Amino acid sequence: MGTVSLICYMIFITSYDRYTVYLMAYSLSIVAVIFDVSWLFSGLENFKILAFRNIIVKLLAVTFIFLFVRSSSDLLIYIFIQSGSILISNISLWPSAIKLVGWPQKIKFNGIFEQITGSFQLFIPQISVSIYLTLNKILLGIFSNNEQVGFFDSSDKIIRMIFSLFVAVSTVVMPRVANMYAKQKISSINKLLKSIMTITLYVLFPLMFILYIFAPIFVNILFGSRYVEMIGILRLMTIMLPSIAIANVMGNQVLVPLKMIKEYTLSIVYGAIINLAIEIPLIVLFRANGAAVSVVFAEVIVMSFQIKYSRKILDMRAIFKPATAIFITGFVLIFFAFALSLLNFSTQIIILISGLLLIMYFVLNYKILKNILKMDIKE
Repeated sequence: MGTVSLICYMIFITSYDRYTVYLMAYSLSIVAVIFDVSWLFSGLENFKILAFRNIIVKLLAVTFIFLFVRSSSDLLIYIFIQSGSILISNISLWPSAIKLVGWPQKIKFNGIFEQITGSFQLFIPQISVSIYLTLNKILLGIFSNNEQVGFFDSSDKIIRMIFSLFVAVSTVVMPRVANMYAKQKISSINKLLKSIMTITLYVLFPLMFILYIFAPIFVNILFGSRYVEMIGILRLMTIMLPSIAIANVMGNQVLVPLKMIKEYTLSIVYGAIINLAIEIPLIVLFRANGAAVSVVFAEVIVMSFQIKYSRKILDMRAIFKPATAIFITGFVLIFFAFALSLLNFSTQIIILISGLLLIMYFVLNYKILKNILKMDIKE
């Protein structure tokens, strides 16, 4: 599959006939995927080697960027460092993988096709997400302008960056849930997911509050005064964080390890269809703000369907019950963030009020978190 993707990418480069050198440099990222065996260590729950590798490689990549990237003319060097670091990172796992499973033996093509069939089931939802996220930017460019695309794309990147903190948990939890399900320990899965859901939401709402209330400061520091229009778009997209966080738990940590791939695929396809159905009129009327609203709505749809499908096996009431108080205090926190954004207070006053509100939030929910952390999850 990696080789096929690389060939298709090369065909695209030759037909596109723009930025050829830069696109060729990016092809290292596809080559890196071919050598990626991190899934083996994830399945064996050996995350120590993955964490150590990521830390070392990323530190080296950042060091090289600071040493060799001096101006915009060094873009090619930057691409080589980024793509090359991924390739080196993946290749570095091979000695450990060979020690575990030995050298590749005689290839059985029947086995390969079986694996490709299983992988293709997971490929459909991933490509659906990629299509509707990319199409948002394409349609925004068609019905608006590149400036609006920049506002939307930059906001989306910030949201996805925060979300990546929670995606990391999926890498650890997925093999554990699959192991429990294989042993039919459904009650243990309920306990584990109850803990993850509660901790996720406990951390998420303060991050939402900080991002919403201090969006003008973040935008000004990261992008400059020309991006002032992006503040409202970023605040709109902040609203989807609970949806994608819950969907991450229900999808990547429930439906996938419980082999409910069809349901997982349908939930994402439904979200993509809804997104495409409503985004054109919203983009025409509200430009980047309309694209943000359509993505928020699509993520809510995905989350709703994944909760619905997960109910077939798990006790959703038990999983969400400890998080009820966190939901209530969290939404109150976001309401205050909205109210404060409308008031013309000084930065110092906003920081003071925000600090007090966050302290109240953590104090009110401390007992819930303490009980969750004490809970015994047995395999």
